[in-house]
Amino acid sequence: MIKITDSNCTFYTLHKTKDSKIFKEAVSYPDLHICFVSHGSAVWQINRQKHIVTPGHIICLSDNQKRRFIKYDEKGFSLQVICLDRRVFTDSYHFSFFLMCIDKLNGVFNNPELCLLLSELYAELEAKQESYCELASAKLTEFFIKAERFLGYSVAPAGKYDKKMSQILDYIDANITDKISLQKTASFAGFTESSFSRWFAKANGVSFKKYVMAKKIDRAMTLLASTDLKVVDIAYECGFDSISGFYDAFRKITGTTPNKFSFRHNI
Repeated sequence: MIKITDSNCTFYTLHKTKDSKIFKEAVSYPDLHICFVSHGSAVWQINRQKHIVTPGHIICLSDNQKRRFIKYDEKGFSLQVICLDRRVFTDSYHFSFFLMCIDKLNGVFNNPELCLLLSELYAELEAKQESYCELASAKLTEFFIKAERFLGYSVAPAGKYDKKMSQILDYIDANITDKISLQKTASFAGFTESSFSRWFAKANGVSFKKYVMAKKIDRAMTLLASTDLKVVDIAYECGFDSISGFYDAFRKITGTTPNKFSFRHNI
């Protein structure tokens, strides 16, 4: 029910100490995160609600939430983040639970046992030993099953459009270097533009426009980290009309510039 591959799941750690600025590593698409506190405490404002998060807290995030850190523990704070692509979920059951958790709890709950399971999952992703994807997939499936039992939520069975959505995501991947319009994609899916927009956002927890943009930036990050192409060439390779538009989108999604990202990954 959960399938992790090298391309649909990434991870990073945020550290904050008294004398340091928090470092935001470039993140993967779309903005679906499962976070857990590994050290210290912080006040995190999510959708205007303040949450004190400490070790044992789990925070599920989607792109629809507005969030910012307000205060950190003076002794330091560490947050480990697992970023998931929509297609980690091979059917809609666990994904529906993920979105329901965000809707009902703002994504924040406390369970040390589940935090330990996420820590084990993070370690598997980090070590990348033989067959780590299979073991990580099993641990993430276990996490969702135990979280569903702990929170007592139930969701509807998988929808009939799961297969069609998979085709749409494949279509976006196949055309990510081109200009992917809402009109063409909606037509490909057999929907009107307005109906498609609502369906896509509900099914994926992120708007069509933001999903496509994040996928383009993910493609750009791959090229920046693995090729010697110039930034301007990468911008056009990823379907951007201008270098300024590329810089703005890259900074908004990753928190840094293409040049700084390239420098960090090519030292």
